[in-house]
Amino acid sequence: MIKLLLLILLGFVLYSFFLSLTRPAPGVPPKNNQKKQMTGEPIEEDPVCGTCLPRNEAIKARIRGSDYYFCSKTCLDRFRDGDNNSPNPE
Repeated sequence: MIKLLLLILLGFVLYSFFLSLTRPAPGVPPKNNQKKQMTGEPIEEDPVCGTCLPRNEAIKARIRGSDYYFCSKTCLDRFRDGDNNSPNPE
């Protein structure tokens, strides 16, 4: 019975050691995809299809004095043609 408990304890210690090797260190900077989320970069929603994307990746258009952000030229064209699903775009 003692041998079984020692074997379980040894397994736990080895498992904990393995986990400590695979975790990132506290001072290591995050990966690129996480960095973008942590910088507080503004997210914009396409008024046509509802896609959310970072402002620097969106297509910006000033329409009737307001700035709008689109995921693609197709959505921009649909918005300009009035085919969007919003009742009255400003």
